[in-house]
Amino acid sequence: MGSAVVCELLEAGHQVVGLARSDRADAWLTAAGAEVHQGTLDDLDSLRSGIVAVDPGL
Repeated sequence: MGSAVVCELLEAGHQVVGLARSDRADAWLTAAGAEVHQGTLDDLDSLRSGIVAVDPGL
């Protein structure tokens, strides 16, 4: 889940958007203070839309 990385980034003041592939991951990311993008690693359209939402210039 990358929880250690998410926590380190949030503690350093970064905005984090995490890819949640399950309701459990969604709940954990939300509780940690990260934004959530629902999707899977093999859904390229979902990944692209998540990237564009974070950086519209890409």
